[in-house]
Amino acid sequence: MEEIWKPIKGFERYYEISNLGRVQSVERHVAQGNHLFYCKERFLNSHINNYGYYEVSLRKNGTKANKLIHRLIMEAFVPNIHNTS
Repeated sequence: MEEIWKPIKGFERYYEISNLGRVQSVERHVAQGNHLFYCKERFLNSHINNYGYYEVSLRKNGTKANKLIHRLIMEAFVPNIHNTS
């Protein structure tokens, strides 16, 4: 099976999800104060939450968000025929 990557909604320039459930950060430059840091592309580690679902922690602008991997795959790869969020 070919691995296909798509941006994660709300984190478009930060992270991508694949159709196989892997999450990676996107290569980018991040400014902190007077410094510019280079963030290379890397795979994120996931963990199993208390309910038995795989979860990953995403960060954007100093805020952390825990996201369920199966939900990220659905949002990226399955069309929303009812146009709901």
